[in-house]
Amino acid sequence: MGALEDDVCIGDVWAWAEARLQVCQPRSPCYKLATITGRPDLLKRLVRTGRTGWYLRVLQPATVPVAGPIQVIERDPAGISVLLAHRATVPGAIDRAEVEAVARVDALAADWRHWVLQQLKQAE
Repeated sequence: MGALEDDVCIGDVWAWAEARLQVCQPRSPCYKLATITGRPDLLKRLVRTGRTGWYLRVLQPATVPVAGPIQVIERDPAGISVLLAHRATVPGAIDRAEVEAVARVDALAADWRHWVLQQLKQAE
């Protein structure tokens, strides 16, 4: 698909055959990636650039092909990118109004919302 974190928004709905998926949060890079690649700085680099990927929740399960088109069929009206949602958990990366906007997105996963709200509390 070729999409990047600053193009994909929390709440966007994707179609994969008859399945419907919704972007719900950024990914958190796993320490195993640094171990496997032999690059101990890899996690810090991914977090710094915001190139972490994202998770999708299943809205409508279906049998899907091994390969085939996945397309965005609905854009979330809030327009909060995965990159912005990622930065909302990094202290000082974005301003308070942006962090609050991320926290208000209905489609944001509960665990990620918790981390975003923690940033707001710590900034008080």
